Amino acid sequence: MGSGKHLIKNYSILYVSFFLIIVVLVMGQACGQVGDNSSLRGTANTTSNEALLIENGILDSIGEKQNGQNNGDYYGGMSEVTSRLVVNRLQKMNSFIAELSSSNNNLIPPVLDAVIERVISPKCRTALSAPCINGMREASFQSCKSLLGAFEYNGGHLLTYNNNQCSSDQVGNITDHTFNIVFTNQMNNNKLTYSSAVHLNYRGESVGGGSTYSRVKGGFEFNIKGRRIKRDAPQFKIDNSSRTPSPLKVTVLPDNQRSLTGSIVINDNLNKLTSSFELAGVEYTTPFQATCLCPSAGSIKMKFSDLINGEALINFNSCGKGVVKILGIQEPFELAGCQM
Repeated sequence: MGSGKHLIKNYSILYVSFFLIIVVLVMGQACGQVGDNSSLRGTANTTSNEALLIENGILDSIGEKQNGQNNGDYYGGMSEVTSRLVVNRLQKMNSFIAELSSSNNNLIPPVLDAVIERVISPKCRTALSAPCINGMREASFQSCKSLLGAFEYNGGHLLTYNNNQCSSDQVGNITDHTFNIVFTNQMNNNKLTYSSAVHLNYRGESVGGGSTYSRVKGGFEFNIKGRRIKRDAPQFKIDNSSRTPSPLKVTVLPDNQRSLTGSIVINDNLNKLTSSFELAGVEYTTPFQATCLCPSAGSIKMKFSDLINGEALINFNSCGKGVVKILGIQEPFELAGCQM
């Protein structure tokens, strides 16, 4: 870590959202998000702007940020859990959690991971628009370019349904999603790889298998069997593995609220830090009618281990506001970008 000590104050910039994955388009600029490439037509009028929007969109959707610092300096010699660490990590994860609470219809799961659904160019057909053949939809990308050519996509992804009609909107429907896509920034040749392939995290544990969406009564479940995001670049490297020990269940409540319960674990393989999040009744407003873009109720238990060790409990009592409790000491907090 070496020179990391003087970068503690920069930590909040980097870790201000496994959890993993862009809030819906209605959030616009409120949380600094980006939607699919169709939304870039009016904003990315240069290839450099498009490159930045797409890359930040990918990173946002899995709970990371690009700020031009070396990944090894994230934690700056931190050895204990602080309220700043907890709130900054929560701020990062908000994008991913909010994305899971959204769906195009009241009870239809999003099916595609946000990193694919939001940033793949309309020129590159995703599996959702592919023909249904024996209960599967598949798409491959071969040197497919983004709208302005700033990014090139290679690889592909596969949706496997538990029915021959490729249906995901009925109770009992299950959709498995596997993927291996390499995003190459044509401006600087930086590469981001998003993969469901089985691999070993820094602990030597086997992680992989993709994601599963299950339509259940009153909502849907999202199970990350295992996925990996890697960014190979001089100034900002990433190698994160993520999975859900217990599926994230989204329940549709009255008054357009969504409640999330479940857990997710993220391994930072470069810094050798594991972060876990246990959600209990975390509530969001249905996105297209939202006035609040952050949780307004429920709790999240965070646990950090290896590089940093400790626990924290967060309780929400209103839009993006609540109390964080560490070692018996409580402090109020407020997330940024929550109000429409």
